[in-house]
Amino acid sequence: MSERKIYKTMQGKTIDFDALRLANELTPAVGNMRVNARGDEIGSNGTIVRTRDDIVHEKTLKENLHHEEFTEDFGPEPEITPEEAQKILAKNRKNKPQEK
Repeated sequence: MSERKIYKTMQGKTIDFDALRLANELTPAVGNMRVNARGDEIGSNGTIVRTRDDIVHEKTLKENLHHEEFTEDFGPEPEITPEEAQKILAKNRKNKPQEK
């Protein structure tokens, strides 16, 4: 576990930032995101709609769906002879508009 963050001010007072953070984690954050200091989504009346863990879990599921690997085998490419390649190139040159 991390070390507790206790600091002394110039006037000699001690501040425990970990205790301060824990005491205020359910306080609504400043801004228009509708979250509390912990990251939970809150409703208009201040109740927790979705927890931070639910939001993170949902995002990781979406990311995993986008990173599927395709394993479809298309087989080997058909080999063409040099004559067939020349015909394809000539056909493509005819269809391509001339650039000025």
